[in-house]
Amino acid sequence: MIVLSKLTYQTYRFLFDIKYFAKQIKDAGYEEDDIDLVIKNANSLYKSFLKVKNEDNEKKSKKIIEKAHLKAQEILEQLKYLKCKEDKFISEKVDLIVESFSIKEKTEVLLSKTNLV
Repeated sequence: MIVLSKLTYQTYRFLFDIKYFAKQIKDAGYEEDDIDLVIKNANSLYKSFLKVKNEDNEKKSKKIIEKAHLKAQEILEQLKYLKCKEDKFISEKVDLIVESFSIKEKTEVLLSKTNLV
């Protein structure tokens, strides 16, 4: 359960960072619809972990985490191909890619555990 709590917190921080990054891009005048999709997916990912924390059935928990893993993979791919027109945002983008990769990897570890709840 500690792993799940840490992952939930990490995902919450990630969601916050994504929203801040999106604000920076939009404040710089970019019309970046792709970042809105990443925000939506990150929000969904965070909600998935909250749902697992409240789930007592291990099979249901595993299914939720499997979906979260796919969502984390999707976010990672979206961030990789997100275009930053200037070098100004490259560092932030790389940080988000690393964070999304970490979340994806931790969901894999969580899925390999026999007891989720």
